Amino acid sequence: MRITNETIDRAFATHREVYADMKGWNIQHRIDCWANAVAAFDQGSLPDFERLYQNLKGGWQVFRRSAGTPPSAPATFQRLRALDPAFRRLRLSALDGDRIGDCWHLINSISDIKPMKGAPSVVAISKFLHFWNPGLFVIVDDAVMWKVVFGRSWLKAMINDEKARVQAHLPEATCMASDSCDLLEYLAVLRWSARVLCLNPSIPQRFERYVCAKAEYNFRALPLVEYEAAAVEWLLLGLAELPPEGVDLA
Repeated sequence: MRITNETIDRAFATHREVYADMKGWNIQHRIDCWANAVAAFDQGSLPDFERLYQNLKGGWQVFRRSAGTPPSAPATFQRLRALDPAFRRLRLSALDGDRIGDCWHLINSISDIKPMKGAPSVVAISKFLHFWNPGLFVIVDDAVMWKVVFGRSWLKAMINDEKARVQAHLPEATCMASDSCDLLEYLAVLRWSARVLCLNPSIPQRFERYVCAKAEYNFRALPLVEYEAAAVEWLLLGLAELPPEGVDLA
């Protein structure tokens, strides 16, 4: 999927209009969460992780409809810090075929981070992993990213194709079926997003420019151009809202 720079900028502008302005998905709040994550994982600050954890547990509803008692903040922090350090700084654009198997094992290693009766919660997994490494892990919530954005037939078809390639590459990889995004579909989202970034290398820089223009504080300490997973997430949120080519709403 090749995207013109003009369309990339339009997608980020649409993200601002639809999600930041209309839906109240505050950009500064995400920056504050990233700042907490940097302090937590780069400096080993449990208090900063506890602030992030409370945000994810509260407003982000990461444990909503949990089937049991969620793990504590210290226990969750310990599990995330124990993950493969090779993936802590890896950017999404570098997620090639050689790394896809190790990424699958990493995702599965915390598949029980939210107690569930059925299939693991990709929503919870992707949110925690995103803040562990916002350069690699795209947040895929159920209500918006999965059902609205990837519910678009032209995007869904590409994810289905990518899932088939992932399964062919990892024949031993299986997962429990789910009405929401399952673990293999999430891995396919990551691998497909890596391809999009490789074909459109200007996305991270344009994302950084967009965030810096809307941020109030804190952003200067963050390597925003490295947050490729966040860039893809916000790009797709905006892209899915744009009118089709040839339709002028002016």
